[in-house]
Amino acid sequence: MEKNERGITLLTLAITILIIIILAGVTINATLGDNGLLKQAQDAKDMAESTTSETEQKMDEVLHEYQNIMGGGGTEEPPEDTGPSVPTVTFVSKTTDSITVQANATNTNEDSLTYTLYISTSPSENYTEAATAVGNSGSNVNLTASGLSQYTTYYYYVTVTDQISNNQSITANQRTYCPGTGCTYMQYCKGGTTGLKYCSVCEGKGSITEIVVGECETCAGTGRVIKCSGCSMNYPPSFNLGFCINCSNRIDSSYTSQCSSCDGTGEEEKTTRYECTNCDGEGTVEAIFPCSHNLTNAHNYCTTHGYSKGEQHCLHGKTSQHDN
Repeated sequence: MEKNERGITLLTLAITILIIIILAGVTINATLGDNGLLKQAQDAKDMAESTTSETEQKMDEVLHEYQNIMGGGGTEEPPEDTGPSVPTVTFVSKTTDSITVQANATNTNEDSLTYTLYISTSPSENYTEAATAVGNSGSNVNLTASGLSQYTTYYYYVTVTDQISNNQSITANQRTYCPGTGCTYMQYCKGGTTGLKYCSVCEGKGSITEIVVGECETCAGTGRVIKCSGCSMNYPPSFNLGFCINCSNRIDSSYTSQCSSCDGTGEEEKTTRYECTNCDGEGTVEAIFPCSHNLTNAHNYCTTHGYSKGEQHCLHGKTSQHDN
């Protein structure tokens, strides 16, 4: 009997120990396992810290916005530097040997920007630095390429840098002016030649004939005459010889009639001739005959471009500044 009781006691002890071990394993797993109490506690702590950090960040943002609205200032983080923008380039002016353009670019930090103008006679190669200028972000700067050849097409672009990064404009082109002078085909002409020509005053006759109206010589301006009854010769009313000098017939001064020479007007046309003073009676005068360019004075001419009056012109046949 006593042995049986001892066996039962040992069995009970073994079962108790086994149960304790099982319970210990369950407890340890619940505490230290992947989703145990300690892990859950750590997760809760991390979540609380994260929530606190996000809350503090939100509060800082709200406070910063409030300070900006109320004018309270506050320290603002500088924007991230994205480098200068692509420069805009505008043509300004040109001469026979220069081209001027205007450039403008911006950057986020509003740094000082350095602009460089590059130029070439080829659209794809051999670009050389022509001008440099410094300006603030958003400000216009002028760049001039000088010492260029006249009437030549130049291609150009502008680069901009803030000493950290850079950017480049698109390529454009302009042709410099031709001055409208410089033709090398000009020749000298001495102008017209001297010779004789008909006098224009007397039409080459050497004398001038004029017809003037004067007193009728037949009737002495009275329009009446004394007619001889024998030979019908006419005499002026003042005739007082008493007989006709042609037929010796006696003249009756009371016998008068209308003057047939002037039709009773008392006036008649008379022809007067005198030597031409323009040609001294020669009928010709010295004159200068124009040359083949229809000019009489000495001058330069260009048969290549058709200029015969000595105008200064260029190899393109134009007399003024041009680029076309």
